Amino acid sequence: MSDNANGTKVLLREKIGIFLGAESGIAPYIIVSMYLMYFYSNVVGLNVGIVGSIILVSKLFDGISDIFFGNLVDKTKSRFGSCRAWLLRSVLPVALSFVLLFLVPSTEGIAQYVYVFLSYNFFVTICYTIQQAAAAALPTFITRDKNAVGIMFMFKYLGIAIFAFITSTFTMTWIGMLGNDRAAWVKLAAILAVITIVTQLTLFLLTEERVDMQKMTGGKKIPLWQTLKAVLTNKYWIISTIVVSVGTCIQVSMGATTTYFAQYILGDVGLTGTLIASFMIPPIIAYMIVGPLMKKYTRRGLVLVLVAIGLVGQLLILLAGTNIPMIMVGMGLKGSAYAPIILISSAMLSDSIEYGHWKTGIRAQAVIMSAKGIGEKLSAGLVSAVIGWVMAYAGYDGMAAVQVESANNAISGLFCVLPFVFLVIIGVTINFYKLDKEYPQIMKELNARLESGAPDQNRNGAAIGAAVAEPTVSI
Repeated sequence: MSDNANGTKVLLREKIGIFLGAESGIAPYIIVSMYLMYFYSNVVGLNVGIVGSIILVSKLFDGISDIFFGNLVDKTKSRFGSCRAWLLRSVLPVALSFVLLFLVPSTEGIAQYVYVFLSYNFFVTICYTIQQAAAAALPTFITRDKNAVGIMFMFKYLGIAIFAFITSTFTMTWIGMLGNDRAAWVKLAAILAVITIVTQLTLFLLTEERVDMQKMTGGKKIPLWQTLKAVLTNKYWIISTIVVSVGTCIQVSMGATTTYFAQYILGDVGLTGTLIASFMIPPIIAYMIVGPLMKKYTRRGLVLVLVAIGLVGQLLILLAGTNIPMIMVGMGLKGSAYAPIILISSAMLSDSIEYGHWKTGIRAQAVIMSAKGIGEKLSAGLVSAVIGWVMAYAGYDGMAAVQVESANNAISGLFCVLPFVFLVIIGVTINFYKLDKEYPQIMKELNARLESGAPDQNRNGAAIGAAVAEPTVSI
């Protein structure tokens, strides 16, 4: 590894690795966020309100684990680097824990809910979080060049868009092909687990870490509490985290309600794939457009334009009723907005690493890239819980062939109205983002500090010391 990675050119094989490696995270995520609730309620027969509450509580643990594992990645030193070491170590645990989600015992009662809680947290809070802490931070360990990092995120999210489209669109088709029963979900999980192993190993093998955290921080070992304080006082990390968290809520609400909307409002659960495809295909093109635009235009300006596009799309969905072509157009516009917003907010988080290092003298790459999960997962969990609570309150019964009118009204309202709120929050929040203008001067001052051999100085020239030394994790 080399600390002189400012202008490093990202290799083609690394772009390919990041593109293919996106599948290792997105396939399990799509199944869990979009279909797991449906599996629990309509296949296993669990109470949707209780399941929603379990997910919300689990997200509290999940958010805390993001900080812990992000800090662990930052402090890891091995012959494979920091991130790649954990990509290798988490391969089998992620695959195994994903399959366990669908092995809910048949015995009815509290044992099923206990199993859901334990298996969900084993996968999401531990195994998947370790994997994502490493994968999310990896581009920032390859190079510090702002545009190069942006391009890597473009390849990552292009891969996410394609694999998310394939997984979300054909999940119900695959379930039908595998028997359309409870066992079919286990079979599908096992197949996707194997694919996840292959693509995660591909990401590990094709990438190389060049940013040496030890040299970038002067070799000092900052205690977790001090690192966490630096992150939580980083205003641009806060803004970026709000944007990416609320943006994720758009996808979560869409995923959690589309199957129900297709089955009970449009009258055909088979339309789920069509509607989701309308949401997932446009981002493939949008990523290739927005990626290069990030070099020319500000993050803030691009996000504002995308919010406007998303609002128009959601308005079409609201006015469409049961007009499927009109709904599909609205879903396409919303997808074209949501997905690039997530891409841009990830680049914003990367930029906040340099801002935080300049301001405090503390560099926390993996912590910053993974700590966003606190807001991201809590907000996503809250959305899932609210959807479950509203549907349960409205009288939804997953085992009933026909739902009562109040349940149908709840499903329609959640699908058509909820994303409006999220888009408005993003539009308001991004107005406070000013780093686009400040970034060149910050990088100039920070690089001068690094060249002078004072990487741990803050913007006022004071050195940062660690009252409590934490050992570097060697693997």
